[in-house]
Amino acid sequence: MDLCFGLESIFKNKEKIKYEFLHGYKICFITTNKHPLAKEKSLSIQQIKDEDLVILSKNFSKQYYDDFMTACQKDGYKAKIKKEVDNLDELILLVVLGEASAIAGSKLIKEKGIVAVPINKTHHNPSYVLAYQENHISNLGTKFLSYIKDYFGTL
Repeated sequence: MDLCFGLESIFKNKEKIKYEFLHGYKICFITTNKHPLAKEKSLSIQQIKDEDLVILSKNFSKQYYDDFMTACQKDGYKAKIKKEVDNLDELILLVVLGEASAIAGSKLIKEKGIVAVPINKTHHNPSYVLAYQENHISNLGTKFLSYIKDYFGTL
Protein backbone atom coordinates (compact mmCIF):
# COMPACT_ATOMS: atom_id res chain seq x y z
CA MET A 1 0.00 0.00 0.00
CA ASP A 2 1.38 3.39 -0.97
CA LEU A 3 -0.75 5.72 1.16
CA CYS A 4 -2.58 5.60 4.47
CA PHE A 5 -4.91 8.13 6.11
CA GLY A 6 -4.77 8.52 9.89
CA LEU A 7 -3.87 10.58 12.93
CA GLU A 8 -0.41 12.11 13.03
CA SER A 9 0.41 10.48 16.36
CA ILE A 10 0.15 7.03 14.75
CA PHE A 11 2.89 7.81 12.21
CA LYS A 12 5.13 10.46 13.74
CA ASN A 13 7.71 8.13 15.32
CA LYS A 14 7.75 5.49 12.59
CA GLU A 15 11.01 5.02 10.73
CA LYS A 16 10.95 5.62 6.99
CA ILE A 17 7.40 6.99 7.12
CA LYS A 18 6.63 10.49 5.91
CA TYR A 19 3.29 12.20 6.09
CA GLU A 20 1.50 15.29 4.86
CA PHE A 21 -0.72 17.33 7.16
CA LEU A 22 -4.30 17.41 5.84
CA HIS A 23 -6.53 18.77 8.57
CA GLY A 24 -6.52 19.74 12.24
CA TYR A 25 -9.38 19.19 14.65
CA LYS A 26 -10.88 21.46 17.24
CA ILE A 27 -10.59 19.37 20.38
CA CYS A 28 -13.81 19.03 22.37
CA PHE A 29 -15.38 17.52 25.43
CA ILE A 30 -17.78 14.91 24.03
CA THR A 31 -20.72 14.07 26.26
CA THR A 32 -24.47 13.43 26.33
CA ASN A 33 -26.76 16.40 25.83
CA LYS A 34 -28.03 15.79 29.39
CA HIS A 35 -24.61 16.34 31.00
CA PRO A 36 -24.39 19.54 33.13
CA LEU A 37 -21.55 20.88 30.91
CA ALA A 38 -23.36 20.17 27.62
CA LYS A 39 -24.93 23.64 27.39
CA GLU A 40 -21.65 25.54 27.80
CA LYS A 41 -20.25 27.43 24.77
CA SER A 42 -16.71 26.29 25.66
CA LEU A 43 -14.91 24.70 28.59
CA SER A 44 -11.69 25.14 30.51
CA ILE A 45 -9.44 22.30 31.61
CA GLN A 46 -10.46 23.10 35.18
CA GLN A 47 -14.11 22.33 34.32
CA ILE A 48 -13.37 18.88 32.85
CA LYS A 49 -10.33 17.58 34.76
CA ASP A 50 -12.39 15.47 37.18
CA GLU A 51 -14.81 14.02 34.60
CA ASP A 52 -14.91 10.26 33.96
CA LEU A 53 -13.47 9.61 30.51
CA VAL A 54 -13.52 6.85 27.95
CA ILE A 55 -10.32 6.92 25.87
CA LEU A 56 -8.74 5.04 22.99
CA SER A 57 -6.43 2.31 24.32
CA LYS A 58 -2.84 1.39 23.54
CA ASN A 59 -4.27 -1.34 21.30
CA PHE A 60 -5.72 1.41 19.08
CA SER A 61 -2.31 3.11 18.96
CA LYS A 62 0.37 3.25 21.64
CA GLN A 63 1.61 6.56 20.26
CA TYR A 64 -1.89 8.08 20.26
CA TYR A 65 -2.42 6.86 23.84
CA ASP A 66 0.94 8.28 24.96
CA ASP A 67 0.24 11.61 23.23
CA PHE A 68 -3.19 11.79 24.92
CA MET A 69 -1.68 11.18 28.38
CA THR A 70 1.12 13.67 27.76
CA ALA A 71 -1.40 16.33 26.68
CA CYS A 72 -3.39 15.76 29.90
CA GLN A 73 -0.20 16.08 31.93
CA LYS A 74 0.78 19.30 30.12
CA ASP A 75 -2.74 20.59 30.78
CA GLY A 76 -2.09 20.02 34.50
CA TYR A 77 -4.20 16.99 35.32
CA LYS A 78 -4.24 13.21 35.28
CA ALA A 79 -7.09 11.82 33.18
CA LYS A 80 -9.79 10.08 35.21
CA ILE A 81 -10.17 7.05 32.97
CA LYS A 82 -13.29 4.96 33.40
CA LYS A 83 -12.72 2.74 30.36
CA GLU A 84 -10.17 2.21 27.58
CA VAL A 85 -11.51 1.01 24.22
CA ASP A 86 -9.90 -0.22 21.03
CA ASN A 87 -11.89 1.73 18.45
CA LEU A 88 -13.76 4.96 17.89
CA ASP A 89 -17.15 3.28 17.46
CA GLU A 90 -16.97 1.80 20.96
CA LEU A 91 -15.82 5.14 22.40
CA ILE A 92 -18.81 6.94 20.86
CA LEU A 93 -21.21 4.18 21.95
CA LEU A 94 -20.12 4.52 25.59
CA VAL A 95 -20.60 8.29 25.42
CA VAL A 96 -24.07 7.88 23.85
CA LEU A 97 -24.97 5.43 26.65
CA GLY A 98 -23.83 7.96 29.26
CA GLU A 99 -21.10 5.68 30.65
CA ALA A 100 -18.45 8.41 30.42
CA SER A 101 -17.43 11.44 28.39
CA ALA A 102 -14.52 11.72 25.95
CA ILE A 103 -12.01 14.18 24.57
CA ALA A 104 -11.92 14.10 20.77
CA GLY A 105 -12.18 16.14 17.60
CA SER A 106 -15.55 17.74 16.96
CA LYS A 107 -15.74 16.55 13.33
CA LEU A 108 -15.98 12.93 14.50
CA ILE A 109 -19.28 13.40 16.28
CA LYS A 110 -22.48 12.99 14.29
CA GLU A 111 -24.65 10.89 16.63
CA LYS A 112 -27.88 12.26 18.08
CA GLY A 113 -27.95 12.82 21.81
CA ILE A 114 -24.31 13.82 22.21
CA VAL A 115 -22.59 17.17 21.94
CA ALA A 116 -19.05 18.40 21.34
CA VAL A 117 -18.12 21.38 23.53
CA PRO A 118 -14.82 23.08 22.56
CA ILE A 119 -12.02 22.98 25.13
CA ASN A 120 -10.00 26.19 25.55
CA LYS A 121 -6.23 26.24 25.92
CA THR A 122 -5.45 22.55 25.73
CA HIS A 123 -2.38 20.63 24.57
CA HIS A 124 -4.59 18.07 22.80
CA ASN A 125 -4.18 18.82 19.09
CA PRO A 126 -4.87 15.86 16.82
CA SER A 127 -4.00 16.23 13.16
CA TYR A 128 -5.25 14.13 10.26
CA VAL A 129 -2.50 13.16 7.83
CA LEU A 130 -1.77 11.12 4.73
CA ALA A 131 1.26 8.88 5.34
CA TYR A 132 3.51 7.01 2.96
CA GLN A 133 6.78 5.09 2.97
CA GLU A 134 9.78 7.27 2.39
CA ASN A 135 11.16 6.74 -1.13
CA HIS A 136 8.45 4.19 -1.91
CA ILE A 137 5.49 5.85 -3.55
CA SER A 138 4.24 5.11 -7.03
CA ASN A 139 3.50 7.73 -9.68
CA LEU A 140 -0.21 7.12 -9.11
CA GLY A 141 0.32 7.51 -5.36
CA THR A 142 2.13 10.81 -5.92
CA LYS A 143 -0.73 12.09 -8.09
CA PHE A 144 -3.30 10.99 -5.51
CA LEU A 145 -1.31 12.67 -2.71
CA SER A 146 -1.26 15.91 -4.70
CA TYR A 147 -5.02 15.68 -5.35
CA ILE A 148 -5.79 15.01 -1.68
CA LYS A 149 -3.61 17.91 -0.48
CA ASP A 150 -5.37 20.23 -2.94
CA TYR A 151 -8.77 18.97 -1.81
CA PHE A 152 -8.05 19.41 1.91
CA GLY A 153 -6.63 22.85 1.14
CA THR A 154 -10.11 23.95 0.10
CA LEU A 155 -11.75 22.98 3.41
